[in-house]
Amino acid sequence: MKTGNKSKKQSVKAEQGERRCFITGFPYSKEELIRFVVGPDKLVYPDISGKLDGRGVWIKSSRSIVKQAVEKKLFSKAFHQDVKPIPELVDKVEQLLEDHCLHLLGLANKGGYVVSGYEKLREASHKDQFDVLVEASDGSREGREKIERLFSESFLVDDWSSEKLGQSLGHDFCVHVGIKSGKMAQNFKKEVLRYRSFKEERREGS
Repeated sequence: MKTGNKSKKQSVKAEQGERRCFITGFPYSKEELIRFVVGPDKLVYPDISGKLDGRGVWIKSSRSIVKQAVEKKLFSKAFHQDVKPIPELVDKVEQLLEDHCLHLLGLANKGGYVVSGYEKLREASHKDQFDVLVEASDGSREGREKIERLFSESFLVDDWSSEKLGQSLGHDFCVHVGIKSGKMAQNFKKEVLRYRSFKEERREGS
C-alpha cells in the first residue's frame, strides 16, 4: 500500500514537470532549474533549453548554488565520472539565460505577438490584452510612468537597455514593448523569472 502511494506521488511530480536539484535535494519545477550535460570532451556545459542529448543534471537557478557545484567539484559526483566545468561557467550561465530571454522576445516579435513603440502600444491597449510589458532600463521616467499606467496589470520587465531590446527585435533601439496575452508571453515571463533568480544574487554580492 505504501509503495502504491509513493508511486502515485512520483507520478504527480512527473506530471507537474518537477525535477530534484542535485545540490539542494529539493524538487522544483523545470522553470526554476538549469540543466547541465557533459560533452565528449568531459566538460560540463549548461543546457539552457533543456534539449541536449545525454544524461543531464538539474540545479536550481541560483548563482550561489551553481558556484558551489563548481568550487566543490560536485559535477564529478553528479555524473559519476571525472569531469570539469567549462571556464567561467557561472558567468556563462547568466549570459545564456539572458540570451535565451532576448531570443524568445525576438521569436514573439516574428510571430506577431509583439507591439513596440509608445503610440502603437497605447492604441493597441484598447483592443488587445498584454501579459507582459517590457520597458528599456534607460528609458525616460516620464515615458515609463505613462505607459505603465496603461498596462498596470501586465508583468513588468525592465532588465535590458533600449539597445539590447532593439537588437532582439531587429531595430537600432526600442523603449516600449508589449507582448500579447498567450503562450509566448507566459513562456517569456517564466524565462525572465529564471534569469532574475540567477542574476539577483550577483547584485546582492554573492
